[in-house]
This record gives sequence, structure tokens and C-alpha cells, in this order.
Amino acid sequence: MIVGSLKFRVISLLTVCIAIPIFLLLIYYTLDINKKAALQSTKSNLEYVLKNTKNRLNFWIDTKRVLLSQIAKEPKLAKLTESLLKIGQNKTTIIQSDELSKIRVFFEKRKEIFGDLGFFIIDKDFMSLASKRDTNIGTKNLIAVHRLELLNKVFNGESVFIPPIPSDVDVKSNKIIKLNERKQYTMFFAAPIKDKKDNVIAVLTQRLEVEGKFSEILQMGRSKQSGESYVFGKNAQMLSNSRFTKKLIEIGLLKKGEKSYEKLEIRDPGGNMIEGFRPKVKLKELPLTKMAKSAISLNTKLNDSYSEIISNVEGYRDYRGVSVFGAWIWNKKFDFGMATEIDVDEALESFYVLRKNLIIITILSILFTIISTVILIILAEKANKEVESQRDEIEKQNKMIMIQAKVVAVGEMLVNIAHQWRQPLSVIAGNMASLRISIDLDKKLSNEEILKRAEQVNNQCQYLSSTIDDFRNFFQQGSNEAIEFDLKESIEKTIDLVKDAYKNNFIQIVLDLETCSIVNNKNNFIQSLINLFNNSKDAMVLNKVPSNDRYVFITMKEINQKIILSFKDSAGGLQEDVMDKIFEPYFTTKHKSQGTGLGLYMTHQIITQHLKG
Repeated sequence: MIVGSLKFRVISLLTVCIAIPIFLLLIYYTLDINKKAALQSTKSNLEYVLKNTKNRLNFWIDTKRVLLSQIAKEPKLAKLTESLLKIGQNKTTIIQSDELSKIRVFFEKRKEIFGDLGFFIIDKDFMSLASKRDTNIGTKNLIAVHRLELLNKVFNGESVFIPPIPSDVDVKSNKIIKLNERKQYTMFFAAPIKDKKDNVIAVLTQRLEVEGKFSEILQMGRSKQSGESYVFGKNAQMLSNSRFTKKLIEIGLLKKGEKSYEKLEIRDPGGNMIEGFRPKVKLKELPLTKMAKSAISLNTKLNDSYSEIISNVEGYRDYRGVSVFGAWIWNKKFDFGMATEIDVDEALESFYVLRKNLIIITILSILFTIISTVILIILAEKANKEVESQRDEIEKQNKMIMIQAKVVAVGEMLVNIAHQWRQPLSVIAGNMASLRISIDLDKKLSNEEILKRAEQVNNQCQYLSSTIDDFRNFFQQGSNEAIEFDLKESIEKTIDLVKDAYKNNFIQIVLDLETCSIVNNKNNFIQSLINLFNNSKDAMVLNKVPSNDRYVFITMKEINQKIILSFKDSAGGLQEDVMDKIFEPYFTTKHKSQGTGLGLYMTHQIITQHLKG
């Protein structure tokens, strides 16, 4: 294939067209594998964070339950509770009683371990008989209103955690909040108070802030900067404090002073509110997020306290409308769900960086490849033109050399003609001299004698004419057509041309030839043979090879459909330091007056370029 040719350009462009899609497929495959690895890592990380957060929360709950159970078992508290139960459920009587005062002093002394947010002692009618605040004494306890099933478990002897529920009082002002206006949330631990016979006589509860240790544990359970863990109820109400309260106020999901666990529901706004999207319907009318809907549905499928962990790394919108990945579970015992989420952009940050870099590298590589290919084609075309120009010049030079070589060969052939014509001319001259002498001497010759001499002269003239025809055919201009010819016959004819010169120089030719034929230019073949014969003759004369040791060996055989022609002589060969120069034009080992350096060059050109040898 010639560089710069149409075929070269087509192949170059096809190579680029094939290479670019393959390169793009490799990039896509690399990105796909990297993304899958990133998603799997994110999934594993989310599940680990969720499990860890769940375990920390369970440990905290168990610790608080045990602590409250120990307080509830103290004999002094049991005795005061028994006395309080005897007073009855009258609010005024209870508030004025010594028992209530002593119970409040009991918890005041233990506020470092119990806390100061509040407590309840609840009788079997679910009435609040004792509390930190007078406002809710003698009323039905709010736990019975919201989580009666958990309160019943305590009366059955269990200690339980009561997840966030609407508060009955404002913990700061101690004012009662009407049932339909309750927006603040509170949570409790509850333990049974037993008499000496181990019978449950009442329930002790400890009030806790949602923003306390409960939310702190959840906020610690996160992945990277955008991660968040939170709990929510079966009505999709968030039951813990959000990490993004300030941002939620900015985008309008909360008002200043509102808490996420008092107001926020886990609903899908339909777009990213952080980026300016605003839903066209009221927040209450929005659908649940994909996570919340899935988690709440697990409640009906549970027999145990916790469901299996469900993960999503396909992406969904959270309550801010931000695309997130998440993992979640549902706790049937506490009737709340727990989720941990991370922004998609942060989870796939390393993948996005890799993708960006690979895209830049790909674009640059493709541009470089295209530009390089175009430059290569342009340079190749330019180089091809240069090569063609040089080739044309070389061909011109070769033609000139061939002409020079042929002229030299003609000169050498003239020497051979002189050798061949010497004997016939001697015969003709002898016959003509004999006739002239006979005439001068008036010697009468018979007709037979005259005819004999005439025939001898005629035969020699015919031989001379035949010789001229042979040489004319060998060097005829324009005789370059390819014909089928016999190689053996051509070798023998060439030997006829040089035999007198060889005979005069005592050179013997030894032949071992098979009959072979080819389709090519006969004159070119004979010309190359003549050059070899002349070179061998000149070498043996120049090297002064003894006359009885001057041989040329020619063998020709056909092997595997190839014709092998061997030409050897006894001239002594060539020195190694000139072997790589013998086919160069004008190189000769003879004296300048004896050689032109064109014979072997011409022979090499004929055999390799014309005869395809």
C-alpha cells in the first residue's frame, strides 16, 4: 500500500472510525463498572450506618428503660404511690396532698439521673395521679390517648419506650395545650410500679425532649456531609430533629421557631426546593416520598420488632425534593420508621469527577486522533508526491543508465561479432583470392570448381546475414512485449553469441539445463545473460585464471513451480567488502578503462524489475 494513496486515506479514516467507537465503548464500560462499584459502596455504607444507628438507639433505649425500672422499684416510691392511690382521682385533693409533694421531692433529689422535664404516675384508669405540673393532674394521660397499647404493656409488667407523641403541655410555660392544637412533641419511658406482692399498681413515666439524646443519636448516624438519619411515624410525621432546620425555614417547609418533629411530614414536593422549586399544592396534599411509602407499608408485614433493611440506590426525592439514596427499616414495637439518606451528588461525587475527567480526556483524545490522522494524510500525500517525483527522477536516471548499459553491451557485442565474422570473412577472402589468382594466371577453372567456391562464399554470407539478424533482434528498440519463450533455447542462443570470445579465451561452458518456459520479455533475459557471460570472461582474464581452469557452470531446474537458474564461474569470486555495492550503478572492480560498472546493475534491474526474480 502506497502511503498517501486513496487506499491509504480510506484505510486511515476507517481505522479512526472503528477506533473511536471502540474507545467510547471502553470508556462507557469503565464508567459503568465504576458507577456500579460506587452504588454498591453507597448501599453498603447506608446499611451499615442504619444498623449502627439502630443499635446505638436500642442501647440508649434499653439503658433508659433499665434505669427507670430501678427507680420504679424503689420501696419509698412504691409506698408513696400506694398512699396516693388511696386519695382518689380528685384533682384538688391530689394537688393539696402531702404524698404529691413528697413524690415531687423524690424526683427532685434524683434529677441528675432522671432529668427535670417531667414525670407521670398513672393509675389503672389511665389517669395522671402525679406529675411535675399541676395542670395535667387528674386528667386522662396523653399516653393513653396516643399509645394505649404501649401503656397496657407496662401494666402487664414491661418497661417500654414511648416514641414521640403530641405533648399535652408546653414544657416551657407549663400551660395545657388543647388536643386539636397540639404541635409540640414529647416522648417517654415507662416502667411498672409494683407493691410488695409484685403486683403492678401504677405506671411511672419519664418525659424526655425529642431534641435531646434521641435526636443526637440519629444526627450522629450519617454518611458524609449531606447524610441524615431520622425517625418518622406511620402518618409520615417526622419524629426527630432535622439536621437541615435552617435550610427548611429558608425554603418554607418550616416557619421560624418551628421544629421539624412538630411540623414536618415526609412528603415529596415534586422538585428540588433547595434549587428554587415550589410545589403548587399544599404540603399536606403532596404524596409521601418513595422511602416513607415503602417503610410504612412494612408495618403490615411484620411479626418481629424490626423489619429487614430496604435500600434504594436508584435515587428518589426526599422531603426537600433533593435526589437522595437511602436505606430504611420499620419498628413495629415502637410503630416508627427509621431512615438514613445521602444526597446523590455527594454519594457519586468521585464517580462524577472520574466521568468528567474521562469525558475531557476522551474529547481531547478524539480531537487529537482526528487531527493527527488528517495531518498524517496530508503529510503522507505530500511525502507520496515527493516519492513519486523522486521515483520519476530515478526512473529517468535508470532509463539513461539502461541506455548507457545497452550502448556498452552493443560495443561488447560488436567485439563478439568481430570474432564471429573473422572466420567467415577469411573463407570469403580466401575463395575470392583463389579466383583472382586463377584469372591472373589464365588458369581455366571448371564450372564445378567455380560453383563450389561460389557456394562456399554464399554460405558464409548467409551465416553473416543470420548473425546480423540475431544481433538486430537482441537490441531492437521497442521489443519489450511479453511472449512465452523457452529459457533453455535462449541460453543456448546466447552462448552462440559469445562462443568465439570464450573459445579465444579458453573458457569452457558446462550446462545442466531442464526445459523451462516463461512469459516475459525475451530480449531482456538474453541481455542479462550476455552481461553475466561478459563479466565472467573479463574476471577470469583480469584475475589471470589458468587457461585449463576457466569454467562457467549454468544449471536450471524447476522446483515447487519456481525456476531456479544458477550461474557460477571459476574467476575466484568477490571480496566481502564490495558485496553490498556490486549492484550499484557505475561501481566496478575493473580499471576505469576496462569497465563501466553498468553490467551487473543492468542485470539486477532486469531480473528484479522486469523478470520479477
